[in-house]
Amino acid sequence: MDVREDHALTGAGWTITAHTVTRGITLAAALVLARLLDPGDFGVVAVALLLIAAVGTVAALGVPGVVVVADPNLRFLRTALTLCLLTGVIGAAVIILTSGELAELFDSERLKPVVSVLSVTLVIGGATTFYEALLQREQRFRGLWLTQLTRALTYMTVAIAAAVAGAGIWSLVAGQLAASAAYGAALLLNAPYGVVPGFSSAEARRVVTSGRPFLVQTVMTTVQHNLDVAASAYVAGARAAGLYSMSWTVASVPYNAFTEPVVTAAFPAVARTHRRAGRTSVLGLDLLLILGLFACPAGIIVSATADPLVTTVLGAKWQPATGALTILGVWVALVQVEAALGWFLNATGRAATNSVISAAVTVPLVPALLVGAHLGGIEGVAWVMVGSAVVAGAATMVVVRDTSDLTLTRQLTTLQPAVVGCAAAWVMARLAVAAANGLPAPIALLLGASVGCAVYVVLIRLGWPAAWSRGVTFLKQIVAELRRGSLPDAS
Repeated sequence: MDVREDHALTGAGWTITAHTVTRGITLAAALVLARLLDPGDFGVVAVALLLIAAVGTVAALGVPGVVVVADPNLRFLRTALTLCLLTGVIGAAVIILTSGELAELFDSERLKPVVSVLSVTLVIGGATTFYEALLQREQRFRGLWLTQLTRALTYMTVAIAAAVAGAGIWSLVAGQLAASAAYGAALLLNAPYGVVPGFSSAEARRVVTSGRPFLVQTVMTTVQHNLDVAASAYVAGARAAGLYSMSWTVASVPYNAFTEPVVTAAFPAVARTHRRAGRTSVLGLDLLLILGLFACPAGIIVSATADPLVTTVLGAKWQPATGALTILGVWVALVQVEAALGWFLNATGRAATNSVISAAVTVPLVPALLVGAHLGGIEGVAWVMVGSAVVAGAATMVVVRDTSDLTLTRQLTTLQPAVVGCAAAWVMARLAVAAANGLPAPIALLLGASVGCAVYVVLIRLGWPAAWSRGVTFLKQIVAELRRGSLPDAS
C-alpha cells in the first residue's frame, strides 16, 4: 500500500513524535517525583486534577470537536472563543466556592487549598482549548508538537525543582500551573491565525447546538477516565488513589504516546473526506488496524511485566500498585477498539450516536466502580475498567456495523492479528518474567519485554503478512514525514 499525501494518517508522524516526546518527558518527571514524594501527595493532586478536568470538560462546551468538523466563519470562531473564556472563569469560580465541600467528600483537608489554586488552570484553559482545536483543524501538527513540548518541559523543570527544594505536594501544583501558563502562551504564538473574542447570539446557539454531542462524549469520557481515581480515593483514601493513579499513568503510556496522536491526525482528515463525500470505510479499517497492531501489544507487555516494571521504575514503596498495573495493561489494549471506531463515528457525522454509547456505558460504571473498590480495592477498580472497555468496544462495533458498510466480520478480521498476537505475547512474556525470578528487576523486565515483543512480531509477520506490510508502510510514512520536515498543505 503506497503512502498517499491525502491519507487519513498523514500527519501521524508529527503527532506521534510530539506525544512520544512530551508524554515521555511527563512520565520521566512523574517517575522522578515518585522517588521524591509520597503516594499520598500524588493521590490528593490526582483527585484535584480530576475535579478540574470534570469542570473543564463541561466548560469547553464541545467546542474542540465543533471547530475541527464544522465549516465556520470568523464570527463563529470569535463567538466560540468568547464562550470558552467565559465558561472557564465560571468553572474556576465553581471550584473555589465548593472546595470545602469537595474536601469533606473525599475526607482530605489538603484537597481544599490544592484544588482552589489549581482552578486557575480553568481560566487559562478557556483560550488553550480553543487554540488547540484550531491548530488541529488546520493540521498544524508540528506547531502542536512545539506547544506540547513547551508544556512538558515546563512541568518537569518546575515540579522537580520545587520537590528537590522541599515543597512537597506543592511542587506538583506549581508544575501544573506553570505548564498551563506556558502551554497557553505557546499556542497563541503558534496559532495559524489570530482570533479575538467577539459575540453573536445566532453563532452562540450554533456553537452550543453543534457542540452538544461532543460535549456529552467528552463528559462521559472524562468521567470514565477519572471516576476510577475518585472511587479509589472515596473508598480507600488518598494513598490508594495515588497508587492507582500512578499505575494508570504507566499503563496509559501506549494510549497517550500512540493512540491519541494517531486519532488526532486521523480525525480532521477523515472528517474532510466525509465532507467531500469520499470513501471513509477503508480509512476506518486502516485506523483500526494500525491502533491494533501497535498500541495493543504495548499494553499487553506492560501487563505481563508489571512486577519488575514497578520495582525498576518506581521503587519498592510503589509495589502495592503492581496488581492494578497488571490489569490496566489489559485495559489499555482493549480501549483501542473504542478509540478507533468512536472517532470514526465522530468524523463521519455520527457524534450524537457516539455520545449515546458513552452515556450508556458511563451510567452503570459509577456504582460498579464503587462496588469494585469496596470488594477488591484498586485491583477491583481496575477490573471494572476492563469490563467497561469490553462493553464500550463491543457496542461501538455494533453501531459502526449498523451505520456504515463495515460489517462485524470486516472489523473482527482487521483485529484478528492483534488479538492472537497479544494473547501469545502476554503468555510468553509472563513466563519469561517468572523464569527470571531471583534476578535483578531490570533484567527480568528486559527479558520479559524482549520475549513478548519477539513472539508478537514473528506471529504477525508469518501469520498475517498483509497486516505486517501495512504496519511497515505506516512506519515508513512516519519517517518520511519527519525527514520532509513539514506537512503537506491540508487545504
